Order: sequence, then structure tokens, then C-alpha cells
Amino acid sequence: MNRRNVLTGLGGLAISGGALFGTGAFTSVTATRSVEVNVFGADSGTDGLVDGVEQTTEDDIADTITSNAVDVLVDTSSSDVSVKGPDGNSATATNLFPANPGAQDGANPGTDGTYDNVSHKYVSLVANDVKIVFGENNGLPPNSTLGYNGLFKFMPNSDSNSTFNVTFGGDNGGTVLTQVDEESVSDGAVVSVSSSSSSSNAEITTETSNKSEDLDISITEQ
Repeated sequence: MNRRNVLTGLGGLAISGGALFGTGAFTSVTATRSVEVNVFGADSGTDGLVDGVEQTTEDDIADTITSNAVDVLVDTSSSDVSVKGPDGNSATATNLFPANPGAQDGANPGTDGTYDNVSHKYVSLVANDVKIVFGENNGLPPNSTLGYNGLFKFMPNSDSNSTFNVTFGGDNGGTVLTQVDEESVSDGAVVSVSSSSSSSNAEITTETSNKSEDLDISITEQ
């Protein structure tokens, strides 16, 4: 059978099919379909955390984040700053994405790490569902305001022409983390992230007892 005959045959089949079902044969239809969502780190044995994965996996996650938006990291190098997982237990920050498994522990990762020149003591707030904890080990002075230089770091979108706004707070936040780059978290502190990595300073306040809050972090393209 040549090509013309094949096409003619298919056309005839389509006509026959339409005639078989008739017009208006479907008045309603109900169907159930499966939907699946896969999150970062789900196969690493932890819930909500990217913990202890290989460098190639970290590179893939970094590419996914920065090709779609920007990454927001918190610096845990201070003894005052730590993180907890979604189960409420303390998490080892240096094992969480970006842990830079391709670089030597404690060394400047350079181009061998997940993000250039970002140490394994930073924790991604996009890839990991963590609570940021201040003063877990030794406590902090009560009724005080404490400043942290470069507490947050931002990895830009892979498209150098894209600019994103990262907003801290607004509806949720502002009683513990009060300022980011001298902007009020209660009002929504906005950081603009463009073509290069950058950092933001932050302030927290303490009272006479321990306290916690939910913090909204939103990322939107300008």
C-alpha cells in the first residue's frame, strides 16, 4: 500500500468512527486520574530535608531552583544560629543542601561546590523545610535586639536578565525576625535579587521568655 492509500484509509476510518458514535454521544463524563508530586530529598531518607545526597543530585536541585526562581540561604556559621527539621528535632546544618559534598569539608568550595563560593554552613530555605533557631545552645540576652551580618544569602536566577523580589514577612513574621536590610518584616521586607549572588543583614528581638513565629518568605519575578 502506498502513502496515498494509507492516508485515504485513515481518513475513511475517522469518518467511520464519527458515524459510529454519532453526534452528541457524550453528555457527561467522570474520570478519576492519579496525581503525583515529588519533592526535593524525598528519596534521601528524610522528610522535608535534602540530607546527605551526592554532588550530582545537589547540582540538579540547584539547577532546578535557579532556572525557575532564586535560592534563599541562611548562614548557620554563627554559634547562635541553627536549624530544626519539620519533626522538631535539631538538624545538622552542614549535611543539608547545599552540603557541597564535592568539596573538602570546611574548605572554600569554589567551583567544586553546589554554588560557587558558598560554604556548606549555609542552608537552603527553598530546598529544606526547616525552622531557623537563634540561641538554641547558650541562649540570648533577654529584651534585646541582635544584628546578624549576611544572615541571608541569595543565589540568582540562571537567566541574567531576570530579577526577583524576595519578601520576608508581611502576613506572618516580624516578632522574632524584625528587620531584613533595615526594612520591617511586619510590613514585608523586600530584597531584590538580580544577576549576581548577594547577602542581607537581619535583626531579631528577644523578650523575657522563649518565643517563636511563622515566617512567610515569598519569591516573585519582577
